[in-house]
Amino acid sequence: MVGAADGCGTRGLAVIGLVTTAYFNRQPLPAGTNYLEGWFANNASTSAALDLIVVFVAASIFMVADARRSRIRWPWLYVVFAIPLAIAFTFPLYLAIRTARAPRPTSPSPADAAVTTPVLPATTLFVAPEPGVTLGSIVPTDVTEPCPSSTSASPDGSEAMMAEVTRLEPMIGQVLAYGQAHADVFGSYGLVWLGGDDASVFASFTGDLDIHRTALAATVPYPDELVVCQIAVIGPDAATLQAQLARELEGRYWSLGIGATGLQVGLDADEDAMARELVDRYGGAVEVSVGAMRYPPELAVDTCIDLPAPVSIPGLSIVAATTIVTAESMGATTIDGNTAAPPPSVTLTNTRSAPIRFNSGITSGLLIDEAGDVVSANLGGIAALGIGVDLAPGASTDLPLVVGTASCRAALGYTLPPGSYRLVVLVPANGSTVVSEPVDITLG
Repeated sequence: MVGAADGCGTRGLAVIGLVTTAYFNRQPLPAGTNYLEGWFANNASTSAALDLIVVFVAASIFMVADARRSRIRWPWLYVVFAIPLAIAFTFPLYLAIRTARAPRPTSPSPADAAVTTPVLPATTLFVAPEPGVTLGSIVPTDVTEPCPSSTSASPDGSEAMMAEVTRLEPMIGQVLAYGQAHADVFGSYGLVWLGGDDASVFASFTGDLDIHRTALAATVPYPDELVVCQIAVIGPDAATLQAQLARELEGRYWSLGIGATGLQVGLDADEDAMARELVDRYGGAVEVSVGAMRYPPELAVDTCIDLPAPVSIPGLSIVAATTIVTAESMGATTIDGNTAAPPPSVTLTNTRSAPIRFNSGITSGLLIDEAGDVVSANLGGIAALGIGVDLAPGASTDLPLVVGTASCRAALGYTLPPGSYRLVVLVPANGSTVVSEPVDITLG
C-alpha cells in the first residue's frame, strides 16, 4: 500500500494527538474561567488559537474534498469529531486511512517494513510494477500451502503487542531482504497474530517452499516463529492487478489490498455479478469477498459476531433516531432510506436524578432475527474513541450510529432479504459496551 510506513506514522500521531489533548482537556480550569476564555486569555494563546482554527478549517476542507477521490466514506465524521476530540487526532487518522487505501505500493527498506507491521495483522508491502508489465503475463500458481490467517483480533496498540512487534522487527527485516533477493518468486511478508501478544513472521513465495524455508530458518533468530507459505502471484503482479482494479471498480468495493493470501477484493454486498466476473477472469490471482463473506457462495461461511451480553447504565435511555432501514451495499449507512444522507444518530438521555458520565465513541447497530441471532454485518464504520458523555439529570446528547445491512449468514445470501428485523444499538462506555433494548426495524 502506498505510504504504508507513512500510514503507520500518522496513526501514531493520531494516538499522540488524542492522548495528549485528552489529558489536558480533562484537567480542571482555574476558578472563574471557562474553556473558551482560556483560548484567548493572552496574546500567545490567541495566536495559537487562531493558528489552530485555520488549520482546522483547512484540514476539514481537504478531508471532505479528498474523500471522494480516495473512496473514504463519511469524511464529515472526521470534521465533526475534531471538535469534541481534537483535530490533532482526527486529521492524522484520516491521513492514515487514506494511505492505507491507496492502490499503488512502494518498495520499503527493511527498517521501514518493521514499522509497517503493527498497522494490520497481515499487511504486505510490494515493489511497484515496472512500466510495461501487463496483466496478460500474470499466471496464478495453484496454491497448495496457503498462508494462515490471524486467529486473534487485529493488533490494538497495547504495550504487550508493541513489545512483540519490537522483538520481531529484526526478523521482519531479514525476511524482507531475503524476499527482495528472490523477487521472481517472492509474494508477501508480515505478521500472523496468534494472540494479543503472540505473533509469527510469515513469508510467501509462489514455489520452492522447502528451499526458501530452509534458507530462511538458517538466517532468522526465531526459526520456530517463521511461517513460509504459498501465494498465487508474485508481489509486482499483484500490485499491477490491484492498480487496475482500483480504477475499474471505483465506487463498487469497500476493501482492496494485498495481504497474506495475495490480492484481496472486498466488493459491496450487491456486487455478486462482478465477483463472478473477477473469479472467471483472474482465478486464483484474487481472493474475492462480497459483503462480509467469501465468494463464490460455496466458500461463504457465517461471519456474524456474537451479541454482547446485556449491559446497562441505570437511568440511561438509548433511542435510535429511525425505524426504517433500506438494504444496500456493505458498510453503507442505510437509515431513513437515503443513501446520500449522513449516518443517523442515537439519542442518549439521563432519566435519573444523578449525573451520568462515561467515555464513549461512535455507536454501531446490529440487526437480529426473531430468534435473537445476529444476521447483519457492518464493515463501514470508523473507530472513534474518547467522546466524553456528561449528562445532567434530564439532559440528552446524540452520538453517530453506524448500521450495515449486508448479511453475515451464508444461508441468507450476501444481502439481507426484505423483512422484519430488530435493531440493537451498541454504545461504547468506559471500555465495555452498553446494549440497548431491541427495536423493530423494517428492511425494504
